[in-house]
Amino acid sequence: RIFQPLGMTSTRLNDLRAVIPGRVLGYTRQGDRHLNADQVHPSQPFAAGALISTVEDLARWDAALEGETLLKKATLQQMWTATTVAGGKKANYGFGWSLARHGAHDAVEHGGGIKGFSTQITRYPRERLTVIVLCNLEGPHAGRLAREIAAVYLPSVNPPIPKVDEATTQKLRRILLETQAGAPREADYAEKLRKQIFPDGVREAGAFLKTLGELK
Repeated sequence: RIFQPLGMTSTRLNDLRAVIPGRVLGYTRQGDRHLNADQVHPSQPFAAGALISTVEDLARWDAALEGETLLKKATLQQMWTATTVAGGKKANYGFGWSLARHGAHDAVEHGGGIKGFSTQITRYPRERLTVIVLCNLEGPHAGRLAREIAAVYLPSVNPPIPKVDEATTQKLRRILLETQAGAPREADYAEKLRKQIFPDGVREAGAFLKTLGELK
């Protein structure tokens, strides 16, 4: 009903046993090493991540949304409108899409993650720009990449942060450098967070920061 009419021939329900041309493996990072990630049976994520696809097919999906060949404009507008929750407050979430503001630009987006994979689709409706990232490495990589790619076309997506508090800037720089060096100070963190991230979390963070090179 959806994929075939849109020509999304590389999109399907995942099947770990099937031989699927072009299927990639998912990876995880341990320190400075990459390892094969555990495979998750499609029945576990179900509607939250049991599909496999390609960037090309998702571009067809995006074109269908843009051209209203799949849904009416009124339905799309409802899907991309903030939800009213109990108490009358607005949640920055519509029907399956997060609503965000990136610098001077409104965006509708959603990220995903599963063992070995990280994904992101971000649409800037007013500018008619969509960025789709499928990354076969678990973590927040796809969301960060999508924003950096968008900034190539829309520089104001990532506006510079003004240095309004030099003392805080230097403190945060020290924390990053000490974490990168493998010697973070527990006193820099609230008690609840300390219990969650020491020692394993900060050790993994330090190893990741080392892969990024010198702090700029």
